[in-house]
Amino acid sequence: MKYTPNKIHIYSATGKYIATQPYTLKDFEEDPKRFYDAWDNSMIVTDTWYDFPCLDGTKRGIREMTAEERVTSGSVDLQDGQYLELATGKIVSTPIPEWLLKPRWNKDKKEWYEGATPDELHDYIVDMSYKWRDERFELGFHWLDKKGGKHHQRVRENDRSRFLEAKAVLEITKEIDPNQTIEWQFSDTDSFDVDYNDIKDLMVMGGMLVQVGYRVNSAWRKVPKDKIDLKTMTRENFFKTIDTEFKKVMVKYAPAPTPLTPAHED
Repeated sequence: MKYTPNKIHIYSATGKYIATQPYTLKDFEEDPKRFYDAWDNSMIVTDTWYDFPCLDGTKRGIREMTAEERVTSGSVDLQDGQYLELATGKIVSTPIPEWLLKPRWNKDKKEWYEGATPDELHDYIVDMSYKWRDERFELGFHWLDKKGGKHHQRVRENDRSRFLEAKAVLEITKEIDPNQTIEWQFSDTDSFDVDYNDIKDLMVMGGMLVQVGYRVNSAWRKVPKDKIDLKTMTRENFFKTIDTEFKKVMVKYAPAPTPLTPAHED
């Protein structure tokens, strides 16, 4: 509904929209025939535009349909996720829950439900558990050097290969110089000279994170098809499961105060 002071809108006696003319209501009402040749006195004129016009039952005029009238008259089709709230006469829109793989709308219950089959849910979790595992490896962990500096170490496949290369070099050279170090590149902007023991620490932490990631990935892939719940089996909870198990494992290998904070928690 919108007031249009310089336009009038003409409706039939049954409330059907006929035409819009560029005149003020005052001028038009003085001589309707002059401005609209087809005018007859059964017609209704107003200077308010109605998106969903209908007859005003209390007087000779036009008003906006209520939400209920729009639906029952067929002027508006309810979309999936919408229903008419009788108490208020308003159309309510229900957002799709983000965890639904194939959302379907039950108009009788006025709720969304999962439309994916158990096989489809299982395939999705299998695919996502691999994806989330690798994303968690990309995040890696934080490592503190002897000077107290914090470094972000990832554990992608190429990172694990670099661990082995560095360890091999330092194993050979430590016989000549036990204090031998190499420059370890944590990122494009972060490097630090590490020795043999540093590399072993990094390998242990990285290896444990990888093993935990594989175990969690395997556990999620083995969840029975009829037990899969995407509301709880999320990326966030996948990460939390890995992080919880990683911390438990690392306490055995590196008791406090060695820092073992998963990188993504900062």
